[in-house]
Amino acid sequence: MFATILVWAALAGAAGAAGDDAAWKVCKTHQGDAAITACTTLIQSQQMTTAERATALMHRGVAYGLKKRYDLAMRDMDEAIAVNPLDAVIFNERGVVYGLTDRYDLALENFNRAIELDRTYSEPVVNRGFAYYKQKLYDRAISEYDRAIAMDLTKPQRFINRGLAYSAKGMYDRAIEDYNLAIALKPDDASAYACLGDVYRKKGMNDRAIENYDRAIALSPNNANRFIARASTFSDKGRNDRALEDLDHALALDPKNVTGLTNRGNAYIAKEMYTEALRDFDQAAELGSNDPTLFNDRCWALTMLNRPEAALADCNKSLGLRPNDPSTLDSRGFTLLRAKQFADAVRDFSAALALDPKQASSLYGRGLAKRLSGDTAGGDADIAAAVQLKPDIAAEFAKLGFTPH
Repeated sequence: MFATILVWAALAGAAGAAGDDAAWKVCKTHQGDAAITACTTLIQSQQMTTAERATALMHRGVAYGLKKRYDLAMRDMDEAIAVNPLDAVIFNERGVVYGLTDRYDLALENFNRAIELDRTYSEPVVNRGFAYYKQKLYDRAISEYDRAIAMDLTKPQRFINRGLAYSAKGMYDRAIEDYNLAIALKPDDASAYACLGDVYRKKGMNDRAIENYDRAIALSPNNANRFIARASTFSDKGRNDRALEDLDHALALDPKNVTGLTNRGNAYIAKEMYTEALRDFDQAAELGSNDPTLFNDRCWALTMLNRPEAALADCNKSLGLRPNDPSTLDSRGFTLLRAKQFADAVRDFSAALALDPKQASSLYGRGLAKRLSGDTAGGDADIAAAVQLKPDIAAEFAKLGFTPH
């Protein structure tokens, strides 16, 4: 995460004019409208020094940023820098706002300027690493985290950030080392345990993943995302009832969590509860999700509910957002197969196989479509190849109502 200042440290001991201490205290919390009002009072005070006014502007900008009012946050940061152009902390905070709005080049310019102004100030080094991480420049991110850790070995979040970069590179054991170093510094750090859960899941060590998610949840029982992560691991183990329990709990904590809704929809699909799945997918879409995976998932649910026109619309939307995705082409091929549009089904299955030749479902689906359109020899060849790749593929399709004969 970006390292945003949480306490007013730039001007320690200079709280402003007498009687303003209470306003400073509230302003520095960055908590909602109360903080914004307190900061505004300070900004408008005639008794503020130039440096104090710049600091109050910066804190109000942070408060606006936490409310996702990035335009107002940037206005305050710009004004703060105009008032005090030599304050490294303000440049760091403006870089954070640029980072939160995905303008990483401008974020890096500000972090670089903060570092130039104060070579001992480590937060912009951390933030520069995260800006590189967000751009998938993982080696550069790791180099920045190395530097930040060397500057201060006591901050667990820096080890977590470096672990995330190692994990993104597939260097899971190095990531585990860093997460454990973070835990050694802060044994009650729920995020470190959650990250350990994530990396063990990537390694296919689902029981170890669940153990660490359990610890994260015990330390942070109101974090919906921890329940969602554990649910995904239960789904990997085929324990869909247990996954649903966690997803229900997550959505009770955060009813508008799009990932939770989408994942619960898929857990319902695994249990062949397609009406319930569709309800969750619909709600996720209504909340504004534009994730192509969601529309692919809803395409499948609609297909299983015998609503081919709506299903095709969702598969088409998914492919419009993520062209040439073999999984979505496979879904659309299956929808067309159920709709008895065999030539179009063959086309989609073939396109999916061109992208992923070992996708057994597409091979088997194409074989069925060929057979049903009269190409028995071609169909049999595809079906045999699919069974070779996945021996139980025939049983999976039979469960969906399709057999070769």
